[in-house]
Amino acid sequence: MNANILFFLIVCLAAFSYFFARHRAFATLRRSSNTDRRHSLPAHYGYLLALWCALPALAVLLGWKLLEPSIIDGMLTKHVPETVQASGDTAVGLYTNEVYNLVNTNSLENTTDEAKLAVGQRIISLRNASKLVLTVLVVAVIAASLLLGLRTIKAETHARVIVERFIKAFLIICASIAIFTTVGIVLSVLFESIRFFQQVGFFEFIAGTKW
Repeated sequence: MNANILFFLIVCLAAFSYFFARHRAFATLRRSSNTDRRHSLPAHYGYLLALWCALPALAVLLGWKLLEPSIIDGMLTKHVPETVQASGDTAVGLYTNEVYNLVNTNSLENTTDEAKLAVGQRIISLRNASKLVLTVLVVAVIAASLLLGLRTIKAETHARVIVERFIKAFLIICASIAIFTTVGIVLSVLFESIRFFQQVGFFEFIAGTKW
């Protein structure tokens, strides 16, 4: 499976986990005789199991897709012709980029270079193997996460508190990213302005007639 299908699968399973956990929480809380422990709504248990299902799998999917290109590049190096390897890393990078372009545009079969054809076929085989391993890994992580998450559907679990803490942490991360991005933009403009006004005077920039 490619990444888009896996992402869609994770979302669907997270939605299923929500409704399943909510239904199970109804039954669990109904059997609980201590009403004081009913601090969380069934929906909170649904959200909690959905998070258990989605977050680890999404982390694996994102991490794999980030690391995959560098891993494939490293495994391709020994398949690059020795004459290209002798020219240095830059030449190897240019060579592999040409082969990647042939593979991505489905033009590999049109090339007459046997070396590029071999490297291109190696890229295709590595990508197929990567998809298979990623699919198995994501499914295994989802299954393990669901098994662990199902153990949290009980009256003693403060599902509401856990979900609210996650939402709070998520909002703090989003706000921090926005703040650091804004600070980075301001600093970038500031440093470039300082460099500019070191070469062009402020009054010359304001009142000058030359641009």
